[in-house]
Amino acid sequence: NSFARNSDVMGSSCGRINASDTLVLVAKYPMTGKSKTRLGKELGYENSADFARAALIDLLKKFQSMTEVNKILLFAPIEAERKFEFLLASEGLQKGWTLLPMRGGDNDTKSSDLGDRLKTALISAREISKSNQGLSNPIVTFIGSDCPELSVRHVRTLFSKVARNHNHGAAILPALDGGYVALALSGDVSPTVFDDVRWSHASTCVSQLQALSRVGVENVYVGESLSDIDELVDLRALYRKLMLLSYDERTALGHVETWKVMCRTLLKQESTKEDQERNLNDVREKARNPRAIVKQ
Repeated sequence: NSFARNSDVMGSSCGRINASDTLVLVAKYPMTGKSKTRLGKELGYENSADFARAALIDLLKKFQSMTEVNKILLFAPIEAERKFEFLLASEGLQKGWTLLPMRGGDNDTKSSDLGDRLKTALISAREISKSNQGLSNPIVTFIGSDCPELSVRHVRTLFSKVARNHNHGAAILPALDGGYVALALSGDVSPTVFDDVRWSHASTCVSQLQALSRVGVENVYVGESLSDIDELVDLRALYRKLMLLSYDERTALGHVETWKVMCRTLLKQESTKEDQERNLNDVREKARNPRAIVKQ
């Protein structure tokens, strides 16, 4: 296996994206206590669910602009279909996305079954593309909903690296935590490419690269690493980055809803911390000066 690494996502040459190529956004419906639970332990489960919803809406709107490809929203759980339909309709996005439920494995939201579900989704995406465009062997690019910084520019680069006039069978964007945020597959890559991948682990990206090698993909483009938002430290880092941008810049980059939620939740959390520290100082002062308690 040979890996081409390039930290410049713009690239010096762009392959042509075919009308049959397909973008698949993988998302679970945002629910309190079930979405962004690691973040919820520090930020509050309702707040973390609000962030998950905002991030999903921003991504859907951002990639709505990619009119040159088919777009599929691969969702879980299956029973959330009506909720996703309402979400798309409320944001005026129902015409841009095809809803596809996650199927395969024993549980539609269990990470150990993710390989089976992505395998099934890859087969379905190719069938949908063929029925819509009449063309076979499309490039299919999977993206997650955990990386607000993932841009149209990043994804177009992945498509172009796997385009017919390039020599890459796949292209991947790693996540800084060891996973990956996007994966593009040429039309001849076997759906078994998701078998035996170690999911939700610090070696997930490496494991996926090994799986690509096992199914005979000889050249893989590896792009720049991006940050998933899984914990409070990740959210604060993104907040600090976005603070340096103007309103117009944040809007152009597609961070409208996430910025609103971050401002509300992080500022509230900092205010709560200040109140807690003030109360703790009062307790310490009263412990040092018992007469102050008597006077009160």
